[in-house]
Amino acid sequence: MAFPINLLHQVWKESEDDQRGLGGDQISMALDSWNLLYGYLGDQELHRNMRAMADFWLAHGLTDEKLLYGGLPYPYNTNTNQASTMATCGQERIPATRQGGQLWRSAGHALQITGDKRYLKAAVHIADTLARTVTAGDSDHSPWPFRVDASSGKAAEDPRGSTMFTASYTTNWTPTLRLFEKLAELHAGDGKSYRRAHAL
Repeated sequence: MAFPINLLHQVWKESEDDQRGLGGDQISMALDSWNLLYGYLGDQELHRNMRAMADFWLAHGLTDEKLLYGGLPYPYNTNTNQASTMATCGQERIPATRQGGQLWRSAGHALQITGDKRYLKAAVHIADTLARTVTAGDSDHSPWPFRVDASSGKAAEDPRGSTMFTASYTTNWTPTLRLFEKLAELHAGDGKSYRRAHAL
């Protein structure tokens, strides 16, 4: 099945053999940007493209929902031959937890545009996963790990030993907090567990 190159790769020059994939937050940023641009232009093609992006990630970019950290986005659309920290993650069933809130807060734009309940269902599933797995955190461990083994729940270090990122700690949980808040506004999901996770 053929997919548009902009949903697969960072580099769009056909003359170059550059297989770098998209990072998990790049689709989210595109959805946010397109939503703002639509407010300025009112171009319906932007809405169609937003839905295409959200549908693609929903179908191809999330961990198996049966796993402990199921339904979260992989941090990279990856080719494991690439020499980067991100390039091992998708093949290892290792999602990036902070990108869950970021992706589905952005995909909420698609929900508002289309009324398609699949986006709301995915958002609730991500919020449920995050609420179920949250911890209080400390100076070395954030409420969720930066990268996590989706099966075991253990923080997942780079298998090649890179120290570029510490798997147990990251910041920028604002999109996740906003996800919980938005679901509360919509009276969707388990509000009590979301409030607890939000407070932690």
